[in-house]
Amino acid sequence: MKRIMALLLVLAMVLSLCACAKDSGESAGDGSLFAAGTYTASADGNNGPVTVQVVFTETEIQSVEVTEEAETPNIAAPALASIPAAVVENQSIAVDAVAGATRTSEAILNAVADCIRQAGADPEDFKTVADKEAAEETGDRTANVDVLVIGGGGTGLSAAMSALDNGAENVMVVEKMPRFGGSTAVSGAVVAAENTYYTDSVGLACDADAWLAEWKASSDADI
Repeated sequence: MKRIMALLLVLAMVLSLCACAKDSGESAGDGSLFAAGTYTASADGNNGPVTVQVVFTETEIQSVEVTEEAETPNIAAPALASIPAAVVENQSIAVDAVAGATRTSEAILNAVADCIRQAGADPEDFKTVADKEAAEETGDRTANVDVLVIGGGGTGLSAAMSALDNGAENVMVVEKMPRFGGSTAVSGAVVAAENTYYTDSVGLACDADAWLAEWKASSDADI
């Protein structure tokens, strides 16, 4: 009987030590947001997967780097540079997408969310919108124009030029992007224009029917 009691006492002591060890391990993680380390994830961008590498300490997102992508350079470049920096600065994935590169911006943020999940945290906890400093008051800006064109793509620029050619003296084009041209800024090959004053000035003869046939043939071709 004494031997049984001794064995039970030893067993109780072992279980007590295990419980203490477990509690000690859990308390060591108190205050930790992430399992520190480097994590990689990909999400679909505009032209394919966008891959990011995120480095976490136990308490913060230390760095975000886009390691692979196939986005259009002069469109996606602002997002590829600013979105990772904004995530680190704000410790949040609730950052504004870059105008004109929304899909690239979202791909980066979705991939970072995946890395947060891999690091043992809930991405929803990192969707708090960062406080923004009040924008400096610049006052009202007023402009009196004959023609206002909203959007500086190919059509908008053509409309502005047409307005000038037809007698408008003050024409304003407003564009949200840091450049004019829209899709024409990154297009090539077939130029969607014929019989313009420029082609006339360089002696280039353009036939509307021939141009249309060429454009249709190139559009229908297998790529």
